[in-house]
Amino acid sequence: MVDHLAALQDIADAHGGTRAVGTPGYDASVDYVVGVLRDAGFEVQTPQFQTRVFNGGDATLTVGGAAVEASPLKYTVGTDGVSGPLVAAPADETPGCAPSDYEGLPVKGAVILVDRGKCPFAQKGSIAAKLGAVAVVVADNVDQESMGGTLGEDSEVGIPVVGISKADGARLRGAPGPVKLALDATTETISARNVIAQTATGSAQNVVMVGGHLDSVPEGPGINDNGSGVAAILETAVQLGNAPAINNAVRFGFWGAEEIGIVGSRK
Repeated sequence: MVDHLAALQDIADAHGGTRAVGTPGYDASVDYVVGVLRDAGFEVQTPQFQTRVFNGGDATLTVGGAAVEASPLKYTVGTDGVSGPLVAAPADETPGCAPSDYEGLPVKGAVILVDRGKCPFAQKGSIAAKLGAVAVVVADNVDQESMGGTLGEDSEVGIPVVGISKADGARLRGAPGPVKLALDATTETISARNVIAQTATGSAQNVVMVGGHLDSVPEGPGINDNGSGVAAILETAVQLGNAPAINNAVRFGFWGAEEIGIVGSRK
Protein backbone atom coordinates (compact mmCIF):
# COMPACT_ATOMS: atom_id res chain seq x y z
CA MET A 1 0.00 0.00 0.00
CA VAL A 2 2.79 2.39 0.86
CA ASP A 3 4.25 1.92 -2.61
CA HIS A 4 0.93 2.94 -4.17
CA LEU A 5 0.75 6.02 -1.96
CA ALA A 6 4.29 6.96 -2.92
CA ALA A 7 3.46 6.52 -6.59
CA LEU A 8 0.42 8.79 -6.31
CA GLN A 9 2.51 11.40 -4.50
CA ASP A 10 5.15 11.19 -7.23
CA ILE A 11 2.44 11.69 -9.85
CA ALA A 12 1.16 14.80 -8.08
CA ASP A 13 4.68 16.17 -7.64
CA ALA A 14 5.30 15.77 -11.37
CA HIS A 15 2.05 17.50 -12.34
CA GLY A 16 1.75 20.72 -10.40
CA GLY A 17 0.94 19.21 -7.01
CA THR A 18 -2.52 17.88 -7.89
CA ARG A 19 -4.36 14.87 -9.26
CA ALA A 20 -7.68 16.65 -9.82
CA VAL A 21 -9.92 15.51 -12.66
CA GLY A 22 -9.21 17.38 -15.86
CA THR A 23 -5.50 17.66 -15.10
CA PRO A 24 -2.50 15.64 -16.33
CA GLY A 25 -2.11 14.42 -12.75
CA TYR A 26 -5.47 12.67 -12.90
CA ASP A 27 -4.71 11.10 -16.28
CA ALA A 28 -1.41 9.81 -14.92
CA SER A 29 -3.21 8.39 -11.87
CA VAL A 30 -5.58 6.49 -14.16
CA ASP A 31 -2.64 5.14 -16.16
CA TYR A 32 -0.91 4.00 -12.97
CA VAL A 33 -3.93 2.11 -11.63
CA VAL A 34 -4.58 0.54 -15.03
CA GLY A 35 -0.97 -0.61 -15.24
CA VAL A 36 -0.98 -2.21 -11.79
CA LEU A 37 -4.24 -4.05 -12.47
CA ARG A 38 -3.11 -5.32 -15.86
CA ASP A 39 0.17 -6.50 -14.39
CA ALA A 40 -1.93 -8.49 -11.90
CA GLY A 41 -3.76 -10.19 -14.77
CA PHE A 42 -6.99 -8.21 -14.84
CA GLU A 43 -8.85 -7.14 -17.93
CA VAL A 44 -9.35 -3.43 -17.36
CA GLN A 45 -11.94 -1.05 -18.75
CA THR A 46 -11.62 2.74 -18.71
CA PRO A 47 -15.09 4.02 -19.64
CA GLN A 48 -15.21 7.70 -20.44
CA PHE A 49 -17.74 10.18 -19.13
CA GLN A 50 -18.26 13.88 -19.50
CA THR A 51 -18.26 16.40 -16.70
CA ARG A 52 -18.09 20.13 -16.27
CA VAL A 53 -14.93 21.42 -14.64
CA PHE A 54 -14.84 24.80 -12.95
CA ASN A 55 -11.71 26.92 -13.10
CA GLY A 56 -11.95 29.72 -10.60
CA GLY A 57 -9.38 32.44 -10.12
CA ASP A 58 -9.33 35.61 -8.10
CA ALA A 59 -12.38 37.63 -7.17
CA THR A 60 -11.92 41.38 -6.69
CA LEU A 61 -14.76 42.90 -4.70
CA THR A 62 -14.97 46.48 -3.45
CA VAL A 63 -17.84 48.09 -1.57
CA GLY A 64 -17.75 51.83 -1.12
CA GLY A 65 -14.18 51.76 -2.43
CA ALA A 66 -12.98 49.34 0.28
CA ALA A 67 -11.77 45.86 -0.62
CA VAL A 68 -13.73 42.88 0.70
CA GLU A 69 -12.31 39.35 0.57
CA ALA A 70 -14.51 37.19 -1.64
CA SER A 71 -14.37 33.70 -3.12
CA PRO A 72 -16.11 32.51 -6.29
CA LEU A 73 -18.74 29.84 -5.82
CA LYS A 74 -18.05 26.84 -8.03
CA TYR A 75 -19.66 26.99 -11.46
CA THR A 76 -20.29 30.71 -11.29
CA VAL A 77 -19.79 32.72 -14.44
CA GLY A 78 -16.91 35.17 -14.52
CA THR A 79 -16.92 38.85 -15.32
CA ASP A 80 -14.42 41.48 -16.42
CA GLY A 81 -16.30 43.86 -14.17
CA VAL A 82 -19.83 44.65 -13.03
CA SER A 83 -20.99 47.41 -10.74
CA GLY A 84 -24.13 48.52 -9.02
CA PRO A 85 -25.58 49.55 -5.68
CA LEU A 86 -25.56 46.99 -2.89
CA VAL A 87 -29.08 45.81 -2.04
CA ALA A 88 -29.53 43.45 0.90
CA ALA A 89 -32.16 40.74 0.89
CA PRO A 90 -34.09 40.41 4.16
CA ALA A 91 -32.23 38.36 6.76
CA ASP A 92 -35.10 35.96 7.47
CA GLU A 93 -35.27 32.17 7.78
CA THR A 94 -35.32 31.67 3.99
CA PRO A 95 -33.06 34.46 2.72
CA GLY A 96 -33.36 35.07 -1.00
CA CYS A 97 -35.18 31.80 -1.60
CA ALA A 98 -38.31 33.29 -3.21
CA PRO A 99 -39.03 36.30 -5.47
CA SER A 100 -41.27 37.67 -2.73
CA ASP A 101 -38.18 38.28 -0.59
CA TYR A 102 -37.35 41.19 -2.88
CA GLU A 103 -40.74 42.90 -3.00
CA GLY A 104 -40.25 46.66 -2.82
CA LEU A 105 -36.47 46.45 -3.23
CA PRO A 106 -34.58 48.05 -6.16
CA VAL A 107 -33.09 44.80 -7.46
CA LYS A 108 -32.68 45.67 -11.14
CA GLY A 109 -29.06 46.62 -11.84
CA ALA A 110 -28.05 45.95 -8.23
CA VAL A 111 -25.56 43.66 -6.55
CA ILE A 112 -27.54 41.54 -4.10
CA LEU A 113 -26.26 40.73 -0.61
CA VAL A 114 -27.99 37.62 0.71
CA ASP A 115 -27.31 35.36 3.66
CA ARG A 116 -26.42 31.70 3.27
CA GLY A 117 -29.05 29.19 4.34
CA LYS A 118 -32.16 27.07 3.70
CA CYS A 119 -32.07 26.86 -0.09
CA PRO A 120 -29.35 26.09 -2.67
CA PHE A 121 -27.00 28.83 -3.80
CA ALA A 122 -28.17 28.34 -7.38
CA GLN A 123 -31.75 29.07 -6.32
CA LYS A 124 -30.70 32.32 -4.67
CA GLY A 125 -28.66 33.32 -7.70
CA SER A 126 -31.32 32.41 -10.26
CA ILE A 127 -34.03 34.38 -8.48
CA ALA A 128 -31.83 37.46 -8.23
CA ALA A 129 -30.81 37.13 -11.88
CA LYS A 130 -34.41 36.86 -13.08
CA LEU A 131 -35.24 40.03 -11.16
CA GLY A 132 -32.45 41.91 -12.94
CA ALA A 133 -29.56 41.80 -10.46
CA VAL A 134 -26.05 41.96 -11.95
CA ALA A 135 -24.31 39.87 -9.26
CA VAL A 136 -24.92 38.10 -5.96
CA VAL A 137 -22.78 38.21 -2.83
CA VAL A 138 -23.58 35.42 -0.35
CA ALA A 139 -22.65 36.06 3.28
CA ASP A 140 -21.77 33.01 5.36
CA ASN A 141 -24.01 32.07 8.29
CA VAL A 142 -21.24 30.63 10.45
CA ASP A 143 -18.02 32.17 11.72
CA GLN A 144 -15.12 31.08 9.53
CA GLU A 145 -12.40 32.88 7.62
CA SER A 146 -13.83 32.33 4.15
CA MET A 147 -16.90 30.82 2.56
CA GLY A 148 -16.93 28.14 -0.08
CA GLY A 149 -19.76 26.49 -1.94
CA THR A 150 -21.06 25.38 -5.30
CA LEU A 151 -23.91 26.34 -7.57
CA GLY A 152 -23.94 22.79 -8.91
CA GLU A 153 -22.51 21.22 -12.03
CA ASP A 154 -25.65 21.93 -14.08
CA SER A 155 -26.10 25.49 -12.85
CA GLU A 156 -26.98 28.21 -15.34
CA VAL A 157 -27.42 31.17 -13.01
CA GLY A 158 -26.01 33.60 -15.57
CA ILE A 159 -24.63 36.24 -13.18
CA PRO A 160 -21.51 36.06 -10.99
CA VAL A 161 -21.95 34.69 -7.46
CA VAL A 162 -19.29 35.04 -4.77
CA GLY A 163 -19.12 34.29 -1.06
CA ILE A 164 -17.92 36.43 1.84
CA SER A 165 -17.52 35.87 5.57
CA LYS A 166 -20.31 36.25 8.09
CA ALA A 167 -18.53 39.21 9.68
CA ASP A 168 -18.16 41.04 6.37
CA GLY A 169 -21.78 40.34 5.55
CA ALA A 170 -22.96 41.89 8.80
CA ARG A 171 -20.71 44.89 8.30
CA LEU A 172 -21.93 45.51 4.76
CA ARG A 173 -25.56 45.35 5.84
CA GLY A 174 -24.84 48.22 8.18
CA ALA A 175 -22.81 50.25 5.70
CA PRO A 176 -23.80 49.52 2.09
CA GLY A 177 -22.21 51.36 -0.80
CA PRO A 178 -21.50 51.11 -4.52
CA VAL A 179 -20.10 47.73 -5.50
CA LYS A 180 -17.55 46.70 -8.10
CA LEU A 181 -16.85 43.05 -8.82
CA ALA A 182 -14.39 41.39 -11.19
CA LEU A 183 -14.09 37.63 -11.28
CA ASP A 184 -11.88 35.23 -13.22
CA ALA A 185 -13.95 32.07 -13.66
CA THR A 186 -14.68 29.64 -16.47
CA THR A 187 -16.41 26.27 -16.79
CA GLU A 188 -15.58 23.73 -19.47
CA THR A 189 -16.95 20.30 -20.39
CA ILE A 190 -14.27 17.62 -20.46
CA SER A 191 -14.00 13.86 -20.93
CA ALA A 192 -12.55 11.83 -18.08
CA ARG A 193 -12.04 8.15 -17.34
CA ASN A 194 -13.13 5.73 -14.64
CA VAL A 195 -11.23 2.48 -14.09
CA ILE A 196 -13.10 -0.83 -13.71
CA ALA A 197 -11.77 -4.37 -13.33
CA GLN A 198 -13.49 -7.60 -12.34
CA THR A 199 -12.31 -11.06 -11.38
CA ALA A 200 -12.69 -13.71 -14.06
CA THR A 201 -14.02 -16.16 -11.47
CA GLY A 202 -17.08 -16.12 -9.24
CA SER A 203 -20.72 -15.61 -10.09
CA ALA A 204 -21.34 -12.63 -12.34
CA GLN A 205 -24.93 -12.62 -11.05
CA ASN A 206 -23.87 -11.76 -7.50
CA VAL A 207 -21.01 -9.31 -7.79
CA VAL A 208 -19.25 -7.79 -4.80
CA MET A 209 -18.46 -4.16 -5.63
CA VAL A 210 -15.52 -2.30 -4.10
CA GLY A 211 -14.84 1.27 -5.14
CA GLY A 212 -13.38 4.64 -4.28
CA HIS A 213 -12.61 7.92 -5.98
CA LEU A 214 -9.28 8.41 -7.70
CA ASP A 215 -9.23 12.20 -8.09
CA SER A 216 -7.89 14.74 -5.63
CA VAL A 217 -9.02 18.27 -4.94
CA PRO A 218 -7.28 20.88 -7.11
CA GLU A 219 -5.45 22.28 -4.11
CA GLY A 220 -3.41 19.20 -3.24
CA PRO A 221 -2.21 15.68 -4.06
CA GLY A 222 -5.06 13.87 -2.30
CA ILE A 223 -2.93 11.24 -0.60
CA ASN A 224 -5.27 10.94 2.39
CA ASP A 225 -8.47 11.77 0.48
CA ASN A 226 -8.64 9.49 -1.33
CA GLY A 227 -5.20 8.12 -2.11
CA SER A 228 -5.38 5.97 1.01
CA GLY A 229 -8.61 4.39 -0.21
CA VAL A 230 -7.23 3.89 -3.71
CA ALA A 231 -4.12 2.21 -2.32
CA ALA A 232 -6.19 -0.13 -0.14
CA ILE A 233 -8.54 -1.13 -2.97
CA LEU A 234 -5.73 -1.51 -5.48
CA GLU A 235 -3.63 -3.71 -3.21
CA THR A 236 -6.71 -5.78 -2.35
CA ALA A 237 -7.16 -6.44 -6.07
CA VAL A 238 -3.50 -7.37 -6.47
CA GLN A 239 -3.56 -9.76 -3.51
CA LEU A 240 -6.86 -11.34 -4.53
CA GLY A 241 -5.73 -11.82 -8.11
CA ASN A 242 -7.69 -12.10 -11.31
CA ALA A 243 -8.91 -15.69 -10.84
CA PRO A 244 -9.32 -16.53 -7.15
CA ALA A 245 -11.41 -19.45 -5.85
CA ILE A 246 -14.45 -17.42 -4.84
CA ASN A 247 -18.23 -17.81 -5.00
CA ASN A 248 -19.02 -14.30 -6.21
CA ALA A 249 -17.13 -12.14 -8.66
CA VAL A 250 -15.46 -9.04 -7.26
CA ARG A 251 -15.49 -5.78 -9.20
CA PHE A 252 -13.11 -2.91 -8.46
CA GLY A 253 -13.99 0.64 -9.40
CA PHE A 254 -11.84 3.77 -9.31
CA TRP A 255 -14.01 6.80 -9.96
CA GLY A 256 -13.23 10.23 -11.32
CA ALA A 257 -14.69 13.65 -10.54
CA GLU A 258 -15.88 12.81 -7.04
CA GLU A 259 -14.46 16.03 -5.68
CA ILE A 260 -16.63 18.15 -7.98
CA GLY A 261 -19.94 16.45 -7.31
CA ILE A 262 -19.63 12.63 -7.10
CA VAL A 263 -19.85 12.49 -10.89
CA GLY A 264 -17.87 9.50 -12.13
CA SER A 265 -19.52 6.85 -9.95
CA ARG A 266 -22.94 7.95 -11.19
CA LYS A 267 -22.14 7.78 -14.89
